[in-house]
Amino acid sequence: MTPEPPGDAPRDLLRVRGLHTQFVSDRGLVHAVNDVSFSVRRGEALALVGESGCGKTASMLSVLRLLPPHRTRVRADEVSFKGRDLLGLDDEEMRRVRGPEIGMIFQDPRASLNPVLTIGRQLTESLEVHLRLGRRPARHRAIELLASVGIPRPASRFDDYPHQFSGGMCQRVMIAIALACEPSLLIADEPTTALDATIQAQILDLVSELRATREMAMIWITHDLSVVANLADRVAVMYGGSIVETAGAQRLFDAPAHPYTQGLLASLPALGGEGRGRLTAIPGQPPDMTRLPEGCAFAERCPHAFDRCRRERPPLMPVGKGAPPGERRTRPGAQMALSAEIGARAACWWTG
Repeated sequence: MTPEPPGDAPRDLLRVRGLHTQFVSDRGLVHAVNDVSFSVRRGEALALVGESGCGKTASMLSVLRLLPPHRTRVRADEVSFKGRDLLGLDDEEMRRVRGPEIGMIFQDPRASLNPVLTIGRQLTESLEVHLRLGRRPARHRAIELLASVGIPRPASRFDDYPHQFSGGMCQRVMIAIALACEPSLLIADEPTTALDATIQAQILDLVSELRATREMAMIWITHDLSVVANLADRVAVMYGGSIVETAGAQRLFDAPAHPYTQGLLASLPALGGEGRGRLTAIPGQPPDMTRLPEGCAFAERCPHAFDRCRRERPPLMPVGKGAPPGERRTRPGAQMALSAEIGARAACWWTG
């Protein structure tokens, strides 16, 4: 388990301990999330990174209880938001958390937006339900939200349908919907994956600006490390359904501890492509999530693995000398959160 943060650390907004999620399939149980623990503090941006299928999205959907209960098994030692146990809330209480307190931007905006409802109606619905706004105030607020996310001529686009918007504009609408009730925490599930580089940069700038002005915490799910470098205060790296390393963003890039994190960073192309030669590839394939190995899930692909790695699953442990007292990530206008992580933390005996 991840060691507790220092006593003077800011209070956690979201705290997850020992989260396990399993999917029922024809091939057996899929062990999608395995003993995942993390926390997010007020105003902090946490990036959850790893290759496709490693459990990033499943972890967040488990926290928000958006997975189908008849096909899913979720258990945890703790899933608390502002001190409340999310797993203990009934369905109606949980609906009052989603939207007003925790917003989520889903990966595919065209699949998430209802094609038979106007953009305006999809915005005003949450305003009317959660904030109890009347029809006219909700319309006025929705137009303000569309303008805040960069939709041109928002009043005239209010009655348009999703198919009349480009992919980038649909993503902006999804951001507006997620921010409509001014949540304390925003979860963004790879919202720029399907967008071209120019639109991606615009969305990242927009989210950073909104986070700064609203002092909002954020969890950014991605496999794009270049996004992480520009957006996150802290990073949690996932592999095989587990978190294998957490660290401050700058510290992770400067001194990655876990062999999987090192492999990810080594595979990145250098700007200009000079002095690097061939890119490094991680050999082998990700583990079968229906038949996870007894020991470390990365052992068969790890250049440093030894017999113990294949027999036992290593615990998270502190590595490195730790961050200097008072070290902070700096971003103009954003609320800075003191990192509670003392050095990197990696689930690997080799790094210790």
